[in-house]
Amino acid sequence: MPRYFSRNNKTHIILDFILIVISIVVLTYTINVFTKRKYDGKDKKGETVPVIETLMFKRTLNPDYFESGTTEPYQVEYDNGITDIQLSKNVAIDITWSNKSGFNDVYRIDIEHYVTDPSAESKGSIKKTNYIHRYENNAKEGNEIGANSKFFKNFETGLTHTFQGDGLTYSFVGKNTISIKAYYRDASSYLYNGNINNTGPNGDVALVSSSDLAATLDLTTPDIRAYNPIEGTFGVGEADIYNTEYYATSRNNIDIYKSISGKNVSKPFTLIRASNLNKNQFYFKFSNTEYLGYESGNLTIKSKDESQIITLVQSPLDNPDGVRYFRLSFGMVIDNENVSQYILVDGNGTGVIKKMYEIASQDMYNMLEWKFSEDPASPPPPAAPPPPSVSCPGGVCNNIQLPDWF
Repeated sequence: MPRYFSRNNKTHIILDFILIVISIVVLTYTINVFTKRKYDGKDKKGETVPVIETLMFKRTLNPDYFESGTTEPYQVEYDNGITDIQLSKNVAIDITWSNKSGFNDVYRIDIEHYVTDPSAESKGSIKKTNYIHRYENNAKEGNEIGANSKFFKNFETGLTHTFQGDGLTYSFVGKNTISIKAYYRDASSYLYNGNINNTGPNGDVALVSSSDLAATLDLTTPDIRAYNPIEGTFGVGEADIYNTEYYATSRNNIDIYKSISGKNVSKPFTLIRASNLNKNQFYFKFSNTEYLGYESGNLTIKSKDESQIITLVQSPLDNPDGVRYFRLSFGMVIDNENVSQYILVDGNGTGVIKKMYEIASQDMYNMLEWKFSEDPASPPPPAAPPPPSVSCPGGVCNNIQLPDWF
């Protein structure tokens, strides 16, 4: 019997030792995974979406010649019936941009080239897509492709792609626009989506005509036209901007004026254009003495002399033909760099401003979208009173507690 118990005790000791070793391994692995997620920006709950800026869009018409292998260019001889598709080989459409934050989890970027008929009211089909993959074998993780790594770095500048006509597959005649789409985690979103109705030097459209293509037969130097697209566009006429009062309401139904400390009512504002060069920058005027601004991270009221510019940024919820949504941002200079600070409502119903990388949850990210309307938001229904079997807080049921987000 003693020998039996001795062996049994040894067995227990060995099993306990094995369990301790396994526990240490599991604990070490858990700590490493948590630390990696925390510090490499891959914690899904706290990760932000990718953002780009400093867009430049360029259309180039090149002289119609090919290089013969010598230093002399030779004009191309065509048969009768030359087509726009053939001459489109003389067209190049370039897009240049800079990354901001949010690219830690991005594993693929699509750059899309659209060509839309000039008379069309809706965007045409994608003519060509360039797929940029971060990892080998088009995977979501694994070994990175060195040549593509720059496209997935936060704050990388001078990124570019060119769509060059090949004279065989499709014509560049029409409204040329480009879109950039990112894939990250289990989601995707457009970082930039060219709008066919946003024309002009600050627009998204490079218009190419058949006569432009024909002119390349006589060009001796490239004809280059550059555009600097603005993020989104408000899309209303001058009269509407100056004569219409708007209410801005958050996703949880809080009026932007009411989100300011000490303000207990909804109040409309008019949009005062801040610049003739930028279609998206405005002052929000509530009255002759009240303009929307910020101070110490919170929304506040400023005088006219202290008024601050707000940029209307395109929202993924916006419907130009229906309900209008925008993201609203202030530009703040930090270390000689202009950094966008977005307006949203925190958990206490207070209007605050945050940089994109400071938005640390999906609920907070949802608060970026502001609905513009000519009518004030309908107040949410009050919370239901407690059932008869539940005593009223403080013995008073007349003053019903409203939800935290009211």
